[in-house]
Amino acid sequence: MEETIALLRDDIKRGTIRENILTENLLKEQNNNNGDGVVSELLLQRLKEMNGLLTENSKENCQMAETVHILTEERRSLQNRIVELESQNNSLSRYDHEERVCLFI
Repeated sequence: MEETIALLRDDIKRGTIRENILTENLLKEQNNNNGDGVVSELLLQRLKEMNGLLTENSKENCQMAETVHILTEERRSLQNRIVELESQNNSLSRYDHEERVCLFI
């Protein structure tokens, strides 16, 4: 139990030290920007890259939506054709069966 308490105290000390370091770094960064809200060039470049990727992704999504629409229409058409062919097959099947029955009579 005492070991656990000691470990937790050490962990708290390390956390406090890390927090102080991060706070100092944040203050330095704010001072470098002179508090005028200027965005660093690196961040700006990354935002531009992400914007480009989002634009490209949006175009691809539109193309995919069109493809899905076309494929859905083709599927409906094929399903209708299947129903039509099955109906014809059933009609021929009944006719063939009736013809066989007539031959045996």
